[in-house]
Amino acid sequence: MQMEVQRESRRERPWNKEELEKISKKELIEWLQQNANNSFLQQHQLQGKVSYVAKKNKTVLIKAFNTLFEQNDSWRDSKDEEESKRYRETFCRPRVDALQPLKVIVLRFFAKNINTYQKRLIADLPEVSATLTLRYSPQLTIYDVGIVGTFVQ
Repeated sequence: MQMEVQRESRRERPWNKEELEKISKKELIEWLQQNANNSFLQQHQLQGKVSYVAKKNKTVLIKAFNTLFEQNDSWRDSKDEEESKRYRETFCRPRVDALQPLKVIVLRFFAKNINTYQKRLIADLPEVSATLTLRYSPQLTIYDVGIVGTFVQ
């Protein structure tokens, strides 16, 4: 008896004809997706993201809304919920963050552990020295400074 009362309450129209014209398409689509079964949604092409379904004309959505109340077997039940859950688990991938490039990972690792590798780097890397010469010019600019040579010992 309680099940019948619950079903009857679900079948009451939330909006009359005038209110239906005033509500947004998004609100109507969300209501249909929550209350209509999967076969009805598929038949009327109302499955998927609300933003994609909202590209439909509002008269098509209102027609589907009215059809839902005319058909007694088109209401969502627990079987549809289980089917939707299985679909999401099978076909909808969880969002994965983009992987960082290997170069960034290696540089962060060395920056974190620089004290550990400092002695070995100093011992293994060659010593580099550079000499700078400055040419005198009445209009001296930053571009007049140049590296004459780099010597590796």
